Amino acid sequence: MNKQQLVLLLLSFLAQKTISQNYNFGKLNESHFEVKLTDLQKKASAAILFKNRTSKFTIEDDREGWFVASTHYKVIKVLNNDGLNEGDISVRIYKNDGKEERVFDIKANTYTFTEGVLKKTKLNKKDIYVNEINNNWNEVSFAIPDVKVGSIFELSYEVYSPFWKIDDLVYQENVPVLKYHSEVFLPSFFTFNRFKKGYLPSQSNDQYHWKSVNISTSSDGGYGSVSHRSGLANLSFDQLESTLDLTDVPALRKEGFTNNIENYRGSLIYELASYEIEPGNKVQISTDWDNVSQQIFDNKHFGKAISDRKFLNAEANRFRQIGTSKSESISKVFEYIKKSMAWNGKNGKFAEKSLKEAFEIGSGNIAEINLNLVALLRQAGFIAYPVLASTKAHGVPSYPTLEGFNYVLAVVFLDDEYILLDASEKLAPPGVLPNRVINWEGLILRKNSTPKKINLFPTIKSRNDILVDATLGADGVIKGKYKQRGTLNEALEMRNDMLLIDKSNLEERKFTEYQLADISNFKIDNTSLDRPFTIGFDFKSDAFVEKIGSKLYVSSTLFLKEKSKILLSEDRLYPIDFEYPKVHRKSVILNIPEGYKVESLPKPVNLTLKEGELSYILNVNVQNGNVQIILEETINTALMRPPSFSNIKKFFEGKMNAENQKIVLIKK
Repeated sequence: MNKQQLVLLLLSFLAQKTISQNYNFGKLNESHFEVKLTDLQKKASAAILFKNRTSKFTIEDDREGWFVASTHYKVIKVLNNDGLNEGDISVRIYKNDGKEERVFDIKANTYTFTEGVLKKTKLNKKDIYVNEINNNWNEVSFAIPDVKVGSIFELSYEVYSPFWKIDDLVYQENVPVLKYHSEVFLPSFFTFNRFKKGYLPSQSNDQYHWKSVNISTSSDGGYGSVSHRSGLANLSFDQLESTLDLTDVPALRKEGFTNNIENYRGSLIYELASYEIEPGNKVQISTDWDNVSQQIFDNKHFGKAISDRKFLNAEANRFRQIGTSKSESISKVFEYIKKSMAWNGKNGKFAEKSLKEAFEIGSGNIAEINLNLVALLRQAGFIAYPVLASTKAHGVPSYPTLEGFNYVLAVVFLDDEYILLDASEKLAPPGVLPNRVINWEGLILRKNSTPKKINLFPTIKSRNDILVDATLGADGVIKGKYKQRGTLNEALEMRNDMLLIDKSNLEERKFTEYQLADISNFKIDNTSLDRPFTIGFDFKSDAFVEKIGSKLYVSSTLFLKEKSKILLSEDRLYPIDFEYPKVHRKSVILNIPEGYKVESLPKPVNLTLKEGELSYILNVNVQNGNVQIILEETINTALMRPPSFSNIKKFFEGKMNAENQKIVLIKK
């Protein structure tokens, strides 16, 4: 080792030593209340002063074998009332096949420092509760005692797991983390893949050390170099020791244009790749997407379920005999499954019962519904396949794993094109997916064939067009007609938003949303799912006109203006999600009251991002005593990368400023 390496190693050791010395459970004092926060950190509801995690494989005897022991320690300062909920703690523990994780040695203290007096309040063991969530999860929960604004609390606990897994190292929280330290110890018998999640820079420090432990044993074992000693065996092996240190980790803040924020939380994921407890007997665990997809397809509740489709012969014959085009036949099959089966709200990649049983019952989980759709399409003579997908709530699979998907779609090929289908969405036409599953890519599964990735984002822009034709009276009251028209995904959102609630409630919501004095003649046009969805109503309002002397100041967009800023952060490390490509167009025709003329109009605006992903125009025209304003926003992509954030923020700020302009009318 050269001199430079020795210095770096010493500095690293001292840094870790300082971190561990600064924070020891039960030993916090007045100095911890003097920790300096940046101006940005002070704006948070709380700050994690220190977060520590240690996970290591441990063995005590050859009968119980290896288990994973993890210690958790966290120190949090509450900065305002919103931070008080940081004191509500829950720890999930896994159980399966008669084995379960256990939580030990739960401890917590709250420290308050007022008028030079330090007070410490301990957690009472009686205030710790264990609840069963489901067959695989329990939850240990407790509330940190006596938490107040300005107080600091610490908590510590240990988790013993018989499952050979390392829980994700999560170093980014919803509040800032001033210091993070973790250590993971992996014996050479176990090999793990590591994947980084999120966009924060992080780098583990890995070192190998020779380890020796004594275990109780009753017979010879294959644990490396073993020598017996009165019922004890000495086990020696090489061990990977991986440390991760970070400082001033920013809070993960959710704001506009975000899908599942958990996809971007700074974390280090450990996946068991293989283990070799006995020399020469290596067991491979991790896999690739080909293997994952084949395992899923070969499952009797997936691929085999599609093959057993003779029960659909009668229905398939009817669709084959209908003298319509192929696209019309696909639509009829799609509508038939939608009407015949109701989604029970459960996701999943496997059918829980046979497709025949689910079809006859008329309800099922997402796999049962869309696998039935694939089966009927195939039986009717179409080329159709199941598509594995993941909902936004489930996240984006970052590495090959059976747990990466929780949803099944159908895809049918027609000539050189394909159509994605989800029969659980009653109000969607063919080719339109619900927003919950428009999540990056899916996998088309075919028997004994390599899975094929398929883009789940729409390629055709949806439209949302609003037309307001209004007349302004000299008293400042506006009366007029409102018409809104949506296509594709915009139409689906409108249908789900408006058709599933009572009409009177819908009128009341629009009344409140737009701050209108009156709504009448509310109409909905939803003649067919493959046509635009349209609503319209008459309205009256005086909320968007201000009369000062001889002038009328009119909001240029009336009640259609954006309500608030949607991008507040100065920067952003995760993608901007617009859900799908779209065009939003607002047209306002305002009839000027008799005796008034235009003094000033909003200035035209034309905003375009360099690559053309976003554009916005505002045009104004006066003709025959009418002011005509057209605003059109075009989003040509579903996702944009973080480096574009500053320009995107400026774009929306420009849009907001444009729509804040006034029409000024003056008496002749």
